Amino acid sequence: RPVLRDRTELMNAPTNSPCAEVLGRLDRYIDGELGSADVSRVESHIKECERCHNEFEVRNGLQRRLRSAVKATEVAPFLRTRV
Repeated sequence: RPVLRDRTELMNAPTNSPCAEVLGRLDRYIDGELGSADVSRVESHIKECERCHNEFEVRNGLQRRLRSAVKATEVAPFLRTRV
């Protein structure tokens, strides 16, 4: 399981490492919530770092699947009026 081993190593990266910095911003990057300077740093890093790129692919894929599942879920009419 090399992918799992890589993810474990990434999660345990020193807090001052470039990987830790990118991982700390990755979800906000995927959500489009970063400023242009941070977007550039994240994109530059995930182009160069295979492990962070793989983590990006995992998280981005999960988010796409979750959004797709939510869109496919039928909401009861009484809930629509309450929300």
